[in-house]
Amino acid sequence: MSVTDAAGETVDEKAATADAKGPAGTAAAAQAGAAQIGGTEWLRRFSDALGMPAPSEEEIDALLGLAGIAAHASERTAAPLSTWLVGRAGVQPAVAKELAARLATMLSAQDEG
Repeated sequence: MSVTDAAGETVDEKAATADAKGPAGTAAAAQAGAAQIGGTEWLRRFSDALGMPAPSEEEIDALLGLAGIAAHASERTAAPLSTWLVGRAGVQPAVAKELAARLATMLSAQDEG
């Protein structure tokens, strides 16, 4: 049976249910023969569903860099939540990445001293 996702694409219901269950569900969907799309395509479709332009390659690189800094400077959960904060604050990703790097350096220095 097929269902329509938020982007108006027809997807296999079993695969859509598996995707909603996270990584374990994604593996099950892949085993069921469900088509997977790349990250760039997913971002394009999700951006369309949100009614906004997809991030540029520079923005993607900066956000991934920010996520990496946040995850290594604290708990892994800080990575996606930090990128959410960037969006809420309306700060450019490159600026936010630099702020995160400065904060991580400051925290590291405090731990050493």
